[in-house]
Amino acid sequence: MDSADHSCVYGLRNQTRAVCALSGEEDRTMFLVGTLGLASENELHVVEHLEETSTLVSAVFRHPHEISAIAACPVADAKHVVATSYNIVGDRSNRMRSTLWRLDSDIVDGLASNNGAVNLELEPILTFDDKFSKTGVCEIFFNATGSTSKIVGRDLSHLAIYSMSEGMSTAILGSTIPIVTSTAPSSPSSPSPVAPIHTACWNPHSVGPNLAVTHGSCISLVDIRSASVVGTLPDAHGKSTPVLTLDFNPNKPYQLMTGGNDATLRFWDLRHLIAGGGGSPMSPTAPTTMLLPATTAGGAAVATDAAKGAHPSGAQIHIEHGTHSHWITRAQYNRFHDQLVLSASADHSVQLASISSISSLPVGAGYSSASDSEEDGGAAGAGAREAGGKKEPLQDGPLLGLDYHEDSVYGLAWSAADPWTFCTASYDGRIVVNTVPSAIKYKIIL
Repeated sequence: MDSADHSCVYGLRNQTRAVCALSGEEDRTMFLVGTLGLASENELHVVEHLEETSTLVSAVFRHPHEISAIAACPVADAKHVVATSYNIVGDRSNRMRSTLWRLDSDIVDGLASNNGAVNLELEPILTFDDKFSKTGVCEIFFNATGSTSKIVGRDLSHLAIYSMSEGMSTAILGSTIPIVTSTAPSSPSSPSPVAPIHTACWNPHSVGPNLAVTHGSCISLVDIRSASVVGTLPDAHGKSTPVLTLDFNPNKPYQLMTGGNDATLRFWDLRHLIAGGGGSPMSPTAPTTMLLPATTAGGAAVATDAAKGAHPSGAQIHIEHGTHSHWITRAQYNRFHDQLVLSASADHSVQLASISSISSLPVGAGYSSASDSEEDGGAAGAGAREAGGKKEPLQDGPLLGLDYHEDSVYGLAWSAADPWTFCTASYDGRIVVNTVPSAIKYKIIL
């Protein structure tokens, strides 16, 4: 652990791609990490960050196969229910499966006293029906609004809607929604290949589409009530540029962030997206468009070469942000302070950026939080207020670049309990838990 910058490092014996916050834990900063060991037993690690001592404690559960994705139930009553998606090692069909598990609550609730426990058993609840698919269920998505009545799974070309029983003891496969790349074939005799689904994200708001799905260079917006695609965003990062990650703003409806192979983040207002790729706009309100500064190697601000205004689909590009030098593999809004966004990349780096101008809180409007001020050091906070006399607003742009990793960073998650703590994971099995620097926090909460 590096106490100077409040980072804690945790190492795995195997490689990893899958990290998520234990999102039902509202009072403790906990993360799940899954391993990718082809020739060895795999593991699901439960890791807790103890703020008082800036240390990590953990417990390790056995998992039968290499884990490619993890999801945690966001409901407090089912906070120890998790889903893993995994490749069946030795299966010649290379089939994926997804299973719902229950963590041992006695172990998780007393993680500090059980620190270092290994070879623990996961309790299987159910394995999701994959009879609709040739490849199996590759990923599971819990409803971000907090309902457990529906869970969505995906294979490479469909979304599947599962109706869950009370207590999530059974899952009934309902509608399946085909996701087709909306690009015209190059010729009738040689059609363009269909791009597989890369990932999806559930909309936390009651308005707009339920999910956004990325497949190839396209994004599809899905309504599970009608079991249909209600909007498309082709070539979101440019023609033939794959979109690898996406996330809805948790506090502001219709706002979507995407990251792609072009090493940039784009921020979209979906109110103008033309339903189904044709028809009338979803809303007549026109948003503002602007550029977010990037930085050169020397730290000087430069303007990114962003497409201004409307995308051909009708969606609006708010701003574009580019400080990475390779693919952006994962990006996520801070659920408490949505002007903060994190991105991870194959360039081994993690970037923290501000998008205050399009956040739910306008630039210059601060938070009044006595509890946050006390937790983050009352004297330091008072000094920050007195030094300038007037609070300096958090401007758009890069805030922090982290280079703790030596391999591509595929896993990233903000804490579900602490607004300032986040976890990142590189392919080589290096896990780093970091906190947002005090200087940045004070510009938000004071």
